[in-house]
Amino acid sequence: MPNPVEIEFILPQGRAPEYSGFAILGHTERAQQNVQVYYEMPMLGVMSANLTTVSDGEGKWRVSFPGDFTAGVEITAYARSDRAALARLTKVL
Repeated sequence: MPNPVEIEFILPQGRAPEYSGFAILGHTERAQQNVQVYYEMPMLGVMSANLTTVSDGEGKWRVSFPGDFTAGVEITAYARSDRAALARLTKVL
């Protein structure tokens, strides 16, 4: 059975070498599901608080994390819906 929540992309916002944030996009198996999303930067020991969003009518969701991020930093995003296993995606900005 597929995971009820998936992370598709981590997209930097702004231009390298200093980004002004990044967005995390994904989908759920059903519309209108609550999704909790957070990230960590393993090399820096930084972890964010959960952001909560709701998937739209097609099951798509998006959250944005503002802040200053340097090109080359590794980010691991995590997402979970109310009944899903933890989804994870790692990307280097």
